[in-house]
Amino acid sequence: MAEQGISSATSTTLWEDKSEGMSRDIKNIYVLLQKVAGDIESLKENVQNLESGMRDLGKKLETALMKVDNLENRSRRNNIRIVGFPENVEGNPITFLTKKIPELLGLESGLDLEIECAHHTLAPRPAPGQRPRAFIIRFLKFQTKELILRAARSKGTIRWKGNGIHFFPDLSRDLQSRRQWFAGVHRWLREKGIQYGMFYPAVLKITFNGATTAFSTPEEAEAFLS
Repeated sequence: MAEQGISSATSTTLWEDKSEGMSRDIKNIYVLLQKVAGDIESLKENVQNLESGMRDLGKKLETALMKVDNLENRSRRNNIRIVGFPENVEGNPITFLTKKIPELLGLESGLDLEIECAHHTLAPRPAPGQRPRAFIIRFLKFQTKELILRAARSKGTIRWKGNGIHFFPDLSRDLQSRRQWFAGVHRWLREKGIQYGMFYPAVLKITFNGATTAFSTPEEAEAFLS
């Protein structure tokens, strides 16, 4: 009987030791899980902070790029781009264009355009049969540039020796793309004979029933016209 009592006491002690060990292990696991959970929350917060920082950087970069694009376009304020003249017809570009622009647009004979510089776009010379390079012309006065663009719009179709000649503002690639968004609206307006114009930087103004309305996106214009 004594031996049974000792054996029972020993078993109880072993069970208590195991139970205490298991309790310690469970507590350690619980503490570890709490630490892991805390680390995960900390990582989530860090990721959120990084995402917020990236969004802020993205906005600042977008603002900086818009400012650079605006400065580029302002530096081109007195420029126009002429597309359609064949290659190698001009000799001296300033002399050629000073004579041809008034002739093509029906401007006053002998008008001094005060061209500061004129050159082809900076692209490789095209092979025979390929589209010729455009001319970039810079005028001394902004008013002269505006006069020529108005005359070109008023003239409509312009041809020289069988070639269609087109006059455009000289804009950055980004701003050209933004204006190109309105191409579908422009076609519709021309078909309907509705007066419109594009204004800097990329604002469409439509004159309809005696009232002029400005639109910053083609969707706004389409909603107005629908």
